[in-house]
Amino acid sequence: MKALALLVLGACAGETGTIQLELATAPGSTVLDGVQRLRVTLTDPPIVVEAPRIDDGFDLLIDVEAIGTVGVLIVEGFDDGEALVATGSSPPFGVSGINARVVVYIAAPLTIGGAPVGLPAARIGVGSTSLSYGFALAGGETIDGTRSDSIFIYNSFDHTLAAGVAMPAPKSFQTLATGSNNGVYLFGGRGSDGTPTGSLWRFDTNAQPSGSFTVGADSVELARERAAAIPLTSEHFVISGAPPINVDFGVVTARTDTPALAGGVGLVLDDRGIGVFAGDPVTRLEGEVLESYAVSTVADTTAAIVGTAAVFTTATTALLVLDPAVASDPGSTVDALSVIRHRPAIASTALHVVVAGGTDDGGLPIATADILDAATLERITTVPCVARSGASAYALPNGQIAIVGGEPANDVIELFTPSSPL
Repeated sequence: MKALALLVLGACAGETGTIQLELATAPGSTVLDGVQRLRVTLTDPPIVVEAPRIDDGFDLLIDVEAIGTVGVLIVEGFDDGEALVATGSSPPFGVSGINARVVVYIAAPLTIGGAPVGLPAARIGVGSTSLSYGFALAGGETIDGTRSDSIFIYNSFDHTLAAGVAMPAPKSFQTLATGSNNGVYLFGGRGSDGTPTGSLWRFDTNAQPSGSFTVGADSVELARERAAAIPLTSEHFVISGAPPINVDFGVVTARTDTPALAGGVGLVLDDRGIGVFAGDPVTRLEGEVLESYAVSTVADTTAAIVGTAAVFTTATTALLVLDPAVASDPGSTVDALSVIRHRPAIASTALHVVVAGGTDDGGLPIATADILDAATLERITTVPCVARSGASAYALPNGQIAIVGGEPANDVIELFTPSSPL
């Protein structure tokens, strides 16, 4: 990581603070070597500072009135021909009289590269879930079948991977979901003896210094692994499988309205929790009411919310688009992908959709990702990425998308960097 700039924050009441801005790149990246002019923009209050390359890199000092607004730092690097060759941004932060450190990950626009950090060993079966400032990673097993009791937090403000206290037991293929205040629920998974479990734990990410676990009831009769958690509200999740499971404020119960639900996506729409579940047919859950769409999905589909639509991958290069608000929606398809992808990672921001990896029809992992326009689902470009399937992807608050986990065993966290938002 390279120190870049100091933001000196001064408030009318005499409060002052300093934000140290640093840059991070993918391991081994030379993206900064071609940067001859650097521009740093604070969005609110709006300030733009530029600096040419000097022997030691770049030197910037930004004086800012600490007025309590919420701003974003955007970094752009230009080459000798004034082409944008590197960019990145911070998550939103309070511009106030505080002392803080912000790290901006820099990469070429519309590319996927390795994060500055990764897991300590190659694993499969790593559970994960999104947090307001990053994501959590838990458990997994190495190539020799040894299961891990570790949990990590990736923080997009400084691009670090912080280890939490050990889980109550080693697990792999757990189901993770995020509750209120970034609390992480962990259900089931493969236990030490290699069989599915029915335990429920809650990890408090705010407990100092390394978080803490609360152990809930063990629902042996509901044991499962590789299930998906569909968030309907901040403390209500539906876990896929047979039978489906409700988790309400840490209480686990079996659903009796349907024998099974496959994976899918959840969306809070107009203050209503709505889930759309893959299957034959696709089903919609609102409250306690299940309804069927007149369409079906393949067994290895993956899905994401794009805007207010539920988007599923298919056994072709097309994506299936459904409106979660309308159970009678017949759905539509958009031919968007460069190749057929089985079990790819998929996630979206307001601007982009990333569909990464997966396997081809022969079962071989694919080492590319399709970058789509989030408004139209038109393919913008196809870029290299780690060849893996069954990975998870998460939109980060700085506009990037992280890709984690999957098979074959790996230790890599990848980051998609969008084009400059300016």
